[in-house]
Amino acid sequence: MVLVAWWINKSNDILLVYYGFDMEAMNTIERFKNVPIENIEKVKEIDRYRMGIGWPLKAFFGFVITSPYLLIVYLIGYIYTKYNKLKGLENIKA
Repeated sequence: MVLVAWWINKSNDILLVYYGFDMEAMNTIERFKNVPIENIEKVKEIDRYRMGIGWPLKAFFGFVITSPYLLIVYLIGYIYTKYNKLKGLENIKA
């Protein structure tokens, strides 16, 4: 999860550099100076996405959301297995 959250952020930075976006410029005009006209909308969209919460917080929320899900699925599988073993033992005794 951490690697995925980090890679999403890093790949956006790589794309912005590829399109000619200057991340260290002081204003919007300087940032978009080297971006070709046909790519400006895509670069604006990527830049807008970058301005959200950082990748560590995204990774943390991913763990908070997926950990209970994994625990619930594991417990349901464990109970199902125990129930089938118990049911199998009853069929053998009968």
